Amino acid sequence: MICLIILTSDGVVEAVNHDHVLFGFDRLETAVQTGPTTTVFEMLTHILTQVSNFVGDAEPHDDLTIVVVQI
Repeated sequence: MICLIILTSDGVVEAVNHDHVLFGFDRLETAVQTGPTTTVFEMLTHILTQVSNFVGDAEPHDDLTIVVVQI
């Protein structure tokens, strides 16, 4: 098992869907907890997929920045 540090911009937790519901910290925490810990790329892809699936085709309001570092 590897140890990961995950940093995100506020645009991740503030991403909204068509109903104007925020992705939020709880969904981000769930995405991290359920994500793969095999490589940084897989974790990054998992988080981006979770946010993208939640937002759907709603218009983005901010940037989405995610940094995953293995230590």
